[in-house]
Formats: sequence, structure tokens, C-alpha cells
Amino acid sequence: MELTEGQVCGVYQIGPKLSKGAMSVTYGAIHTDTRDRYALKLMFGADAQFLERLKRGGEAQKSLVHENLVHVAELTEIDEVPTLVMEYVHGTSLDRWLREPHPLAESMALFKGMVRGVGHAHKAGIVHRNIKTEKILVDMSGPEPSAKVNDFMLVKLDDASGGQLTQLGVSFGTPQYMAPEQFRDVSSVDERADLFALGCILYEMTCGRRAFEGTEIIEIYTASATGDYPPPKEIKPNLPDRIDRVLVSLLEVDVGKRPQSCDELYDLLYGDGELAAEVAAAGTGLPGEVRTVVPKDGTATPADSQRVATPESVAEESTGLGVSPLLFAALFAALALLFVLASIAIALLLLVF
Repeated sequence: MELTEGQVCGVYQIGPKLSKGAMSVTYGAIHTDTRDRYALKLMFGADAQFLERLKRGGEAQKSLVHENLVHVAELTEIDEVPTLVMEYVHGTSLDRWLREPHPLAESMALFKGMVRGVGHAHKAGIVHRNIKTEKILVDMSGPEPSAKVNDFMLVKLDDASGGQLTQLGVSFGTPQYMAPEQFRDVSSVDERADLFALGCILYEMTCGRRAFEGTEIIEIYTASATGDYPPPKEIKPNLPDRIDRVLVSLLEVDVGKRPQSCDELYDLLYGDGELAAEVAAAGTGLPGEVRTVVPKDGTATPADSQRVATPESVAEESTGLGVSPLLFAALFAALALLFVLASIAIALLLLVF
């Protein structure tokens, strides 16, 4: 579905197209009465069951009000297409923000907001399940950058409804940020999977690279499931010990060895108020490498930043490898079937011999 800039849909005057995915398109918009600016995400192209998942995610995000979460103001329809009306964030995505070096103190202040935002969702019984740098917005409208967690389309809700959607494996997450248990059984994950993802993001913010890199899903899963990543201190020898310890704990394969809540994580990093002094003592130059190519013009306009920062399609982007959630589910189902068949074959051989 395509809208035209200047077109009026209900109380919203459509602005420029900000992003387009396999199952959604997002436009800037102005409320015709209040003149407030919004981002409208139209969801389409999915089957009825997956579309219900997207709508449930939108409802969950609408229920959350916190300064470190992107607010959904309204769920509506435009030409019978389900539409999220979201606050417009003047800034960029964390993924784009990380393309240039930043002082460690600024990165840790930004991470504090992420922990607070995700913690607020957890206390409301909502597990995000797809936290990654593209889903974090860096709001540049204030005196200091602040983080806003976005796109709750793949959430797990702490209630009895919607379980069938999860059990069918409709959605998984993004391999580079997925906890090992999320690969194995998406329906059983809890808040600690989001904490693992936050660990992956903190690693990226402090070390200048991803903890788990690779071009194949199985390669990334193997690294995640075995805790195979370069130790932070090997990459950044002057990384404060506190941050190093927290990173290692967040990326534990055993969920019981991770921080058990965002409150615990917050206390470990910021609770005693000493982190700022430790960061200052570590010196400058952290974290800092440019990971990817900056846009040719080197600029990021509000429309450009929202194109990256607005919730993207929950299709190809949801895996980070150009794989749709359904194909992603099929791949893992095939792997699981191979394991079962191999086990049966071994059992039969044992019976014979």
C-alpha cells in the first residue's frame, strides 16, 4: 500500500516515506489539529496469524509509557490497514550512532537508559525478544543523547493469550543478539534473554565490534551456545573491570549465571555511583572504532534517522541475515528433525548390535 505525501488520512497529513519493509511501510505525518509530528507504520502483507502478532506487539508497546521507550500513541487503520501511530524521534538509531566513535562515558549513559526502558517493560510482563542496535533510538532533541527502545513486534506477553503464535515459531529474533536458549525454544524464554541481548549491545558499544559474528546462522548459534567470543579485555585492555565483569556475566550461556533482572544489572553498573570515576580513570579512546561506512553525505536528517530508527519490517530484518521469520523457523525445524532422525538411527543400531 502506498500513500502520497500531502494526502490526509483521518487526522493525519502524510509526510515523506521513512522506511519500507516486506510487511510494513512507515511515513512521517502531521496531526492536522495539534500539528504534532508522528511516524505512521502501516502493517500489511502478512498472513492473518502473523498480522495478529504484529497487532499484539503494537498493543503491548502502546501500554508502555516511559521516557526510554518509544511511545505508541494510537492503533488505528488507514484504508483498513492496521497502523501504529508512534512518537517521532529526532535522532538516529544506535546502529548508525555507533558508526562513529563516542566517549565511553557517553556510551554508558546511553546504556543506562536502555536498561531502564527494558526493565520497565519487564515489570509490565513484556519480554521484547528482538533487542538489537537497530531497535534502539538515540534521541538527539535534548541537551544529552538519550536512548529509546523501539519495536515490540516480537514480544512475549506474560499472559495466557497468544501462546499458539509463539509455539508455532512465527518469530525468533536476530541471531547476533539472541540468547542460546532462544535458538532452542523461543516459547520458553524470559527476561534473561533480553538481558543477554543487552549484553551483546554493551559489548558492541564498548568493544567496537559484535560479540558473535558470522555469515551463517549455525555459525552464530554455535558461538553463542558455547560462549565463544573475544574477551572484552583483549580488545580493550583499559576497559574498566566493572564493565568487563558485567559483560561476561550478561553473555553467560547458563541463564542462572546472568543478572536475573534489569534492576540487578542497573545496580551492578550504576548502583554505587562509582562508574563515572572508573570510566574517567580508564582514559580516552573508548570504545570507538568506526564499524561501518558512514553515509556519503555524512549527515543524518530527522527523516533519514527515522528511516533507520522507526520500527522496521519484522520480516527480513528480524533475523539480521536477510531471512524471513518463517524461513528462519523452517531452517531450525529442519535441523531439529535431523537431530531426531539421527537419534532414532543410533537407537536402532544399539538395538541391533
